[in-house]
Amino acid sequence: MIPPLVPLRIPAGWKISFNQFTESNPELFIDDEYIYRWEFNEDIFQFENSYRKRILDLSWRPEFNPNGEYILVLLDADFPDWSQPLSEFRTKEIKKIIEKTEQWLAEVSKGG
Repeated sequence: MIPPLVPLRIPAGWKISFNQFTESNPELFIDDEYIYRWEFNEDIFQFENSYRKRILDLSWRPEFNPNGEYILVLLDADFPDWSQPLSEFRTKEIKKIIEKTEQWLAEVSKGG
């Protein structure tokens, strides 16, 4: 059974390219025995705001590794440079990544 998606407040103007951000608990992901280890991959979600020309992308790196972390990046949609994103945030805590995601979604929507 796949855990439910994390509920997010996504302002108008954002297109969901893909979303596999589930309520898998990173604190329980300590070894390969964790049933939801496959949820911790490089393609968790990607949202795009074409009006503001921004992409918000979430991954877990290293992929499928309990020593990994969430990596949230904000990119210029016209010239996405993954090696130098506009902003980057890293954490192992799901609560912090949810807060930062909603903050950046709101800021970009308002023109920030």
